[in-house]
Amino acid sequence: MVAIIGISFFIFFFYFLSSFNNLKTEHRFVFICLFVFSVFVLRIVISPELNKDYDAYFGFHDSQMPQNIISFILGEPYLAIVYAFFDLFTDDKVVIFSGIYWFNLFFVTAFFVWILTRNDIQMWKKNILFSSFYFLFAFVLIRNSGAYIMVALYFYYTYRNIKFNSVLISPLIHLSSLPMLITYFHKQKNYYIYLISFIVFAAVAFIFLFPIISSSPGIDRMLSKVSTYSAETETVSVFHKVYFLFVSFILIITALVYKKKMLHPFIITTMALYYIGFMINPVIGFRFVPYLLFSIFFFNYNGIYNSQQTRILNITSFFLFPYFLYTLIDTHNL
Repeated sequence: MVAIIGISFFIFFFYFLSSFNNLKTEHRFVFICLFVFSVFVLRIVISPELNKDYDAYFGFHDSQMPQNIISFILGEPYLAIVYAFFDLFTDDKVVIFSGIYWFNLFFVTAFFVWILTRNDIQMWKKNILFSSFYFLFAFVLIRNSGAYIMVALYFYYTYRNIKFNSVLISPLIHLSSLPMLITYFHKQKNYYIYLISFIVFAAVAFIFLFPIISSSPGIDRMLSKVSTYSAETETVSVFHKVYFLFVSFILIITALVYKKKMLHPFIITTMALYYIGFMINPVIGFRFVPYLLFSIFFFNYNGIYNSQQTRILNITSFFLFPYFLYTLIDTHNL
């Protein structure tokens, strides 16, 4: 355990050093290399089988590809495709899943390294996102993380008037990203009418179409997840209530800083989906937190920051390490 804490500290420390926006390129390169090396060491030390979602993925996963278009879309084929790739080299399911987790580690680490190279994202924002989501994305979630990253990239580039149409395939990775696609029409004059209509339509469609498509393997998969969420609610309700207060606090601060810019469709949409999800089930609401925080912290804010306050936020973000470590311990049986 001491070794795991020590390696985790080095991961956090090297990422923190890499996150300075005024850092020389060669210095950032060295720190990033040390960060990546530390990550690989920790991945070797901590077996994928120790993460708390491993048994669910391992036992629930069906390696068969969906048989029809509805099952294909609702069945989130991304994981099945990655599984099929590693299945070309071995029939050992344990080895296949080990390969999937390593592939996911490379993918997620590349994304967080990409964040380090964005000088238009402030240092403290980089460290909040890293502390909150790195271990969850890289070491635990082998399906959701891809969708989170696709939508995050979409937010980042769209905020900067650069098209990112690849987001349209994100529901094939994880269905939680499907509601995010409504933001694809955010420049429409009546966007909020579309948003409300989408929510109402989704609710009505579910009520009336559910009896017809309930036999679909994709729907069965969704129902299994809902059952899992419901079973988890009682054991994690305190955590999610505390996190609810944290997210609400972030939104209040965002409103005070961004002011009218807070009304950007991306922020309003992700905020609405988080609160609706939370009311349905706190666990479902938690699944929308990454979308919400990416929509806030990737926002291309052009206001004038107080340099002293920014410096304080940058330095104090170092003290996020205990929470960073908690996200590892909480998601693993160590």
